[in-house]
Amino acid sequence: MTLIDLVFVLTGVTFHLLIACIYVASKHERFDSVRKLGFVVIALALPVCIMFVHSLLSGRPLRILLYLAAILLYMVLELVLDFILKIEFRKCQSFMKKQHVRQSM
Repeated sequence: MTLIDLVFVLTGVTFHLLIACIYVASKHERFDSVRKLGFVVIALALPVCIMFVHSLLSGRPLRILLYLAAILLYMVLELVLDFILKIEFRKCQSFMKKQHVRQSM
């Protein structure tokens, strides 16, 4: 296993664990924790970019490139929505849930 493969595995596991933690924190309405975890997810964009370029240059299968591209797209959307436009889209979920409960009564 090469160093880039190790970085690939560690970054992937870290990314998925962070996304799960963000989901749990947003369900418990701990939006300060969600924001801090969001910073860490955005910081993972650097190793993901490095892996994407390396995979592209080394001729890895297309499915690997698509996987990395999907993660990068998510990170760019999170960066734009959370940190540039400062849209609190995670708080809207709890609002929408309350609206749904009111309508069903």
